[in-house]
Amino acid sequence: MPGEVLHGPDYFPALTPAGDTAAHLFASSPAGGAESMHPMYLLAINTLTDALKRGVRVRIIVPGQHMDAETVRRASRAGWGDLLAAGAEIYEYAPTMFHCKALIVDGYLVSVGSTNFDTRSFRLNDEANLNIYDRRFAARMTAVFETDLAHARRISHEAWWDPPVVRASLGTRGPAAARPVVGARRPGMAGSRGRTHHFLHEHSLSLTATGILVLWTGLYLFSSPDTHLGSFFGNAIADWAGVVVTVLATKHLYEKGSTAGLRAPRHLLGPMVRFLRDHLLTLFLLLTGIGWAVVYAVLDSESKWGQVVGNLVSEWTQILAFAIMTKALIERDARK
Repeated sequence: MPGEVLHGPDYFPALTPAGDTAAHLFASSPAGGAESMHPMYLLAINTLTDALKRGVRVRIIVPGQHMDAETVRRASRAGWGDLLAAGAEIYEYAPTMFHCKALIVDGYLVSVGSTNFDTRSFRLNDEANLNIYDRRFAARMTAVFETDLAHARRISHEAWWDPPVVRASLGTRGPAAARPVVGARRPGMAGSRGRTHHFLHEHSLSLTATGILVLWTGLYLFSSPDTHLGSFFGNAIADWAGVVVTVLATKHLYEKGSTAGLRAPRHLLGPMVRFLRDHLLTLFLLLTGIGWAVVYAVLDSESKWGQVVGNLVSEWTQILAFAIMTKALIERDARK
């Protein structure tokens, strides 16, 4: 059944100037602009830490305990460490839910809108922000920020590190604490139980990532790719398959000159073995990537699983490019 396109002067009448403030609209969506926005997400932490080193004061208000997605809240907290260590001030809003998306820079630029710094926002959602260049407006927005700040609780680096979730995931009780000795048995722990706990602890990252990948795959089996949820599950399969492969491949495989692989073995048995070991990570990614490409060529690109495999081909290309680029290219102050 054909529908009516909500377009034209009835819906978008011509606007007349209402002031002399400079402003522009910034939009991103999967159809255009999403990929150019993605690097901003990757550079955000480094950009803010660099600003802190120059003496810029960075204050951030985030949602507190009143939030309808506790998993998202905990996942967000996992990325605060570098900012807090560099001197950023992060506050959790206490009274109620907090869903503001606003940025104030140098008492001059204000950006407000719907955009989030996350993969879903860049790859799936249609987002828009209005950037306003006006000191009077920035002063008003700063006053609103200060009012919200008075009802927020500051999170120190020590308080961020202390929650059990962080201690369990990082295997330590604090920034200066020594990590537990590998293979050490806790007092009173029986042999088989100790070995089981040791295995789960030593491989918790790969096991958790694999479990999440299985979860997304199961949910996608019973979803329609034409819905938002189905599309999200399909994209999540490719993203988390990339996470699992990155964790496992860089753990067991080596790439000479790259920061993305296992350290080179000391004893190599000959030119052929040396070549294979020096480039095992690239060869693995290249061969499996070709396999995904062949499967994608056979499948209907618009089918349910064709879309997933297409995303997998893209994900493999990114991982392979990362392994190769880190051999010859550098990025100042980057962790990888």
